[in-house]
Amino acid sequence: MWTKDSSHNLGARPGQLRPQETSARILWHTFNADTLESGEWSSFAQATAAPANRTLWLDIEGTPGLEGLRALQDIYQIHHLALEDVQNGGQNPRLDTFPDHLYLVLQIPQFIDDRLIYHQLNIFVTENAVISVHEKPGLFAPVRLRLDNARGAIRSGGSEYLFYALTDLAVDHGGPVAQYLADALLELEDRVDEHHSDLSNEIYSLRRQLSSLLRMARRQREPLHTLVQPDDMLISGRYEAYWRDCLDHAERLSENLNWLRESAADLLNTHLALVSHRMNDVMKVLTVMSTVFVPLSFLVGLYGMNFDTESPWNLPELGWKYGYPFVWGVMLTVVGGILWFFRRRRWI
Repeated sequence: MWTKDSSHNLGARPGQLRPQETSARILWHTFNADTLESGEWSSFAQATAAPANRTLWLDIEGTPGLEGLRALQDIYQIHHLALEDVQNGGQNPRLDTFPDHLYLVLQIPQFIDDRLIYHQLNIFVTENAVISVHEKPGLFAPVRLRLDNARGAIRSGGSEYLFYALTDLAVDHGGPVAQYLADALLELEDRVDEHHSDLSNEIYSLRRQLSSLLRMARRQREPLHTLVQPDDMLISGRYEAYWRDCLDHAERLSENLNWLRESAADLLNTHLALVSHRMNDVMKVLTVMSTVFVPLSFLVGLYGMNFDTESPWNLPELGWKYGYPFVWGVMLTVVGGILWFFRRRRWI
């Protein structure tokens, strides 16, 4: 995905951060198996390192700006190349490994005013800290609720389990979007038989959205494959079954989107075939009418010519008492003969 920011610093050294204002909520949580503390910092000047024997989760909602990115670099030793990707945005889903931390990029799909957009999610994982950076308010509210209620292993699992919980929730956000598109596709299938309705643009737009979402879902599986069988010291492998389940969710989402895209393509072909069939029916009727009226126009034109009635070469029917009914009989016979011929050839 190309963004305006991607070409802002052409020719600059790698990892150089540009000036940017900070506009973000800085939510923090520190916890272990028995205790939980949480709050919100008003600025990155309050940021502190993770306390000993506890796990720190720093959730940044919004734009961290230059101040926030430098704080992440100075306090948590986040690599400057990863911070550059956070600032530029529009990154493909991937997992980068650095000596003392991991960097995971995911894309969160969302519909706003019937337009499909993506929010970039950045997750940094160190030995005892997890830092998430995104622009979607309330994205991880369910995880905070689990922390508050101490559900499952989320407090005792440390940074590794928290990393899994955030990733799993991000992957699951694709499900409601896929369901929304599936409902839209079913609605179009119900309307495809409507006469005088051109649904080509709507079906094509839906198929384009499905293709975009499918590309994102396929790219999202790649970092999850790596996390299932990690070879990095920060991921121990004790939650391998959970990561396999997360990967299964991503693969099912990809398979469902692929099926929906193929269904949309089939629906578009069916709609175009129906439109073509209706057009053929219209052309058939117009052709029959034109064919029927061609000989009638000839007869009417022939008998409509003005001749001298005294001439021996004049049309004999012009002076005949039954000439008018005779012409009508000829015309009706011609029409009936044409229609019979068309019917016999099964053209109508």
